[in-house]
Amino acid sequence: MRVTRNFLIPMCLLLALPTLAQHAPVNISLVNGDAGEQRAKEQLIRLLATYDIDHWIFTREIRIESMTIPHSHPVLTLSTGLPDDDDHAISTFLHEQFHWYANEIDSITDAAKEEFAERFPNAPAGSDDGGARDLNSTYLHLVVCDLELQAVTILVGEERARAVLESNTHYTWIYDQVLNNPLVRQVNERHGAVVPPGGSASARSRISEIAAEAPGAFAVATQRRRGDD
Repeated sequence: MRVTRNFLIPMCLLLALPTLAQHAPVNISLVNGDAGEQRAKEQLIRLLATYDIDHWIFTREIRIESMTIPHSHPVLTLSTGLPDDDDHAISTFLHEQFHWYANEIDSITDAAKEEFAERFPNAPAGSDDGGARDLNSTYLHLVVCDLELQAVTILVGEERARAVLESNTHYTWIYDQVLNNPLVRQVNERHGAVVPPGGSASARSRISEIAAEAPGAFAVATQRRRGDD
């Protein structure tokens, strides 16, 4: 039996909707159980109570580990280095969450990365030059870091969001492009790499809009990718 694209797109939309509509608490575990990890846990609980970001939570298993580098996979892991910087803490948490989101919308992510490869053929392939760990990861982070900027701007305003991202000492080339090169947002919006709005109804509406604007973005994925930092 011949399966048409018109059938595949609705199926992908239906698969995506439950994730966007989830409303359940996160499970926060401490690796060492020390005072720094406990403070970071209390900070995260407070931030989750302060900001309505349930629609931007794509994994609910959270670990906190002293002095680690935050990363998204296999379990989203946060460090303890931001006890007095709520803006930076929520930005870091969302950055790692958006790695999971980028995996869920992998066809959209791949399309954006392909265009970034064309637009930025000489992008840095290594952290020493302001990129991520390799060229593929640099292009991925042009998606993830822009999602981070979109979300934090909604939460705390553009001025504070830009201040947080500008202060980062990692991914400096990537954040410079995200903050100062309009092409990055244009590419991401063209392919549908935008933060989901709140609420299942509006999320459903946005998914429909993306499918109408970029139907190829919802091709069925054959393999899930591992996330990056």
